[in-house]
Amino acid sequence: MQRGVHTSPPIRKDRVDYLFLSYTRTNTVQRTPPPTTPPTQRLKYSSNRKLPETCGADDNTFVSLRKRKQPDDINVKAVLEFVEQKINDQLSSWKLQLDITIAESIRNSIDTVIDRELKKISATISNSFNELGDILDTINKSLSYTMERQDSIETRLTQVESQLRSSDDVTSQVNLLQDKIDAMEQQARLYNVEITNLPERRDENLLSIIEKIGCVIKHPGSKSDIVSAHRVPHFDKKCSRPKNVVIKFTTKIRLLLHIV
Repeated sequence: MQRGVHTSPPIRKDRVDYLFLSYTRTNTVQRTPPPTTPPTQRLKYSSNRKLPETCGADDNTFVSLRKRKQPDDINVKAVLEFVEQKINDQLSSWKLQLDITIAESIRNSIDTVIDRELKKISATISNSFNELGDILDTINKSLSYTMERQDSIETRLTQVESQLRSSDDVTSQVNLLQDKIDAMEQQARLYNVEITNLPERRDENLLSIIEKIGCVIKHPGSKSDIVSAHRVPHFDKKCSRPKNVVIKFTTKIRLLLHIV
């Protein structure tokens, strides 16, 4: 039930129109003068609605009685209730329309704000996704490059490992060759004689000096028995003694003869 609406029983429109017309005629129609009928024929009325039957039978009274107008309180009350109900209905209708209009306006405003904010959020999310996509592309490229580098490093590591495995053979071969070189050098030194503290002179002839030394020690020799003769520098460069002379003979037998 709507607030302010009277709860009186419904009134038929034809009944209200009739009551309103009766009320209007009662208040607007002027009274006519009493009829000029003979006193004996005049009707006698009392103010009471229920007139006694003796009043109509008594024709000798000369008092003209007339029914007093009674206000139609029921009709006025019904009209007022109807008007009040109409006003309340109209006010209720206006209030309902106003509430609907305000609600629609608020809803439209809220929808507009929500749509605008949703568009902003959607644009922000779209931009974020685009940036995230770019970052993922960069990461994928970096990952691909890293994987390629890793594959290359693994390949090179495999090659190095294979070379290291083969280097063991190379190392053994190098050691063998080094031993051979040492043996050859040692064997070559068997033909050598080292002379120390031999005075060193400019433009000296070591072969002639060696021949003279052989004559002094009574073991003469010819230049054909000597392969080479040269001075060897000292390991300590600050040493002031003359450089040693290394003489290489052709055969070991010749060397032994000179030694003996």
